[in-house]
Amino acid sequence: MGFAPVEEPKLVLLVVIDEPQGNNYGGVVAAPIFKSIMEKVLPYLNVHPRGTMFVTNELDSAPQKEALGTQPLIEEVKVGKGAGMVVMPDLTGLSMRNALSRMEGRGLIIKVSGNGKVVEQVPRPGTVIEKGDFCYLKFHSPS
Repeated sequence: MGFAPVEEPKLVLLVVIDEPQGNNYGGVVAAPIFKSIMEKVLPYLNVHPRGTMFVTNELDSAPQKEALGTQPLIEEVKVGKGAGMVVMPDLTGLSMRNALSRMEGRGLIIKVSGNGKVVEQVPRPGTVIEKGDFCYLKFHSPS
């Protein structure tokens, strides 16, 4: 499921694949379909792309926590493009939508885990980093 544009969503799209063959991760199976549909529909709503933002389900060295009946979700989000230096903003307390919107156009690769509001971020706010560097955002929903 996804929405666009990030700032003021006009369209929500849910792609459901019944009995996927091979890889069962949404980033591999449903994401290409989602992208194809959005690329065709958004121009009709007068919404045009401003950069690159995509999510994959590549699991690697980010911290993971086992939950009964679920698999941990860690997503890599590439936001923006270009070269140069960037100051990491304070994203604490922001929703995923607002945090990713603030990061758009900074040219960073964002790894996210969890859902809810930002409770942790690496590098810390105010840190100067290069475009293309990795950042980690941990989200948590209050119980």
